[in-house]
Amino acid sequence: MLTCLLGVARTRGFRRVSLEAGTTAAFAPARALCESAGFVPCGPFAGYQPTQDNLFMTLELSAVPRR
Repeated sequence: MLTCLLGVARTRGFRRVSLEAGTTAAFAPARALCESAGFVPCGPFAGYQPTQDNLFMTLELSAVPRR
């Protein structure tokens, strides 16, 4: 699903995809999936406020090979 969504973003001309995720153990699989797709930590965006319960990740789409 993630690969599909990133493909849609590319075809629509997006250069970057950013996300906010939780920091608790329940979010570990989601964080690992995003990391495996090339997402890296970044600062807050779009009005999100940083807390101990969230983290932010981003992916430059030009940096990821198309599948």
